[in-house]
Amino acid sequence: MGLIDKKHIEYYTDKSSYGEYQFTSLDDIITNFMVAYVGEDKIISKARRVDVSFHAHRAMQELSFDTFKSFKSQEIVLPNTLQMILPHDYVNYVKLSWSDDSGIEHVLYPTDKTSNPNTIRQNDVGRYIFKPGQDFVLNLDFEDGDDGLNNWTVQGHTDANSNTGRKTQSHRSANAIGNNAAFPINQRDKYEDTISADSGLLTFKHHNSAFSGTFASNIHCAYQLIDVTGVTLLNISAKGSTAQELDRTDLADGDPLKRVHDGGILRIGLTTQQPDAFVKGNQSGQGVSQNQFESLFDIGFLEWNNEPTAAFKQLIDDDSLNVSSYNQVYLVIVSFVPFENFPEDATAQVNTIDDILVETDASVGMLQTTPSGNSTTFTNYKKDKPSENSINDYKDYENNIYWPNQGKRYGLEPQHAQVNGSFYIDTFRGLIHFSSNVAGKTLLLKYISDSLGTDEEMQVHKFAEEAMYKWLMHAILSTKQNVPEYQVARYKKERRAAMRQAKLRLSNIKLEEIAQILRGKSKHIKH
Repeated sequence: MGLIDKKHIEYYTDKSSYGEYQFTSLDDIITNFMVAYVGEDKIISKARRVDVSFHAHRAMQELSFDTFKSFKSQEIVLPNTLQMILPHDYVNYVKLSWSDDSGIEHVLYPTDKTSNPNTIRQNDVGRYIFKPGQDFVLNLDFEDGDDGLNNWTVQGHTDANSNTGRKTQSHRSANAIGNNAAFPINQRDKYEDTISADSGLLTFKHHNSAFSGTFASNIHCAYQLIDVTGVTLLNISAKGSTAQELDRTDLADGDPLKRVHDGGILRIGLTTQQPDAFVKGNQSGQGVSQNQFESLFDIGFLEWNNEPTAAFKQLIDDDSLNVSSYNQVYLVIVSFVPFENFPEDATAQVNTIDDILVETDASVGMLQTTPSGNSTTFTNYKKDKPSENSINDYKDYENNIYWPNQGKRYGLEPQHAQVNGSFYIDTFRGLIHFSSNVAGKTLLLKYISDSLGTDEEMQVHKFAEEAMYKWLMHAILSTKQNVPEYQVARYKKERRAAMRQAKLRLSNIKLEEIAQILRGKSKHIKH
């Protein structure tokens, strides 16, 4: 029977079948080998299919590296980070380039003059730090930057100057403990709340406001996304204080019918949820319930409730802060004051937090590295003008470093004698780093895999099918007992010859193309 069992219309209307005839599946290779090479009166009298399958997979891997054509590629637009993630089945690259508006590829060249090493944590005098780090959370003292809130995302704010803090928008909770009265999104507070960091103290100032006879306040939060890869437990401690509960006797007019607010509530903890998305949900006008508020912290938290005197609290070696199942979590600070029917007042209710400490359970005594993953070397390489674009050897001899060194100026490094850009591969972190002149360009990565990723990939080109059989013959015989050495050597030689033949076939050399190249050799080479 013929090998083609599809009608023409079936092939030409099915994109997944285009070009499939040039390949043989790995399963067919194994089956054919078991039929043709294993059995009575054959060199291999007996072999298990599982053994043949193992050696077939190894043959696929080895032939993929230098014999099979690489057809795997990716195209991305390079972000401002100047980093590209290595493909999940990446083994080695074939070519890196960027394409212009005409679709022409410009080859990028690797650089060996830079890298991204691990940065060892040191103290002010240069001594190594062996204590588990806490600086994977940035600006814990709220003193970094003009307003002390750098590296923190503050929910629902518009930037104001550092003297007044950050004014919050109308993200209304409509009484955070159960009063679900609706407030329109465009309704602004009579007295604007502020979130500020003064002298290392994060301060939330809350006001209540009236609309349609109902009083409400806003929920505010500040958070960071932190990397907890490889961390089992986190320890959290902080000093916090909250607004004091007011009772009816504190009212100036003594009206017993008027209700007052409970004490302020402040929480700091860990969550897998996007905090900004949680709080923005309060803009719906339906308010936020106590249950909704508590559901934000799905890992664990510390709480201050009606505690006007600053108090230090901690969660140490608490299983509730186990983050071993996550790579990233949010560290969140949430503040609110559950106002009820308390009259509008320019006096703010204040919650504060200070002295935050977040530590890992990493082993004491081990060298600690900075958590960002970006060394000073890489940071400088990223921000600087690419060296291949700044070398001015032919226009500025006098200022060139080689000018005073008579007889030692040999010209440019070939890898820098181009303007396309450069890259280096950080195999430890699985990233490709690019020079700054490549930012925003469309990148093309052609790479080698081992052809074992998916069932669809495990196909052998028919030009290399014989090489697969010879590989399997040698592999099976070389692992059997009592096989004469001359037989093993014979099939080793045949394997090598079959691989060389497959490589020549797959090189796809055409006589007409060679002739065209040779015709171009008669052109004068001009520099």
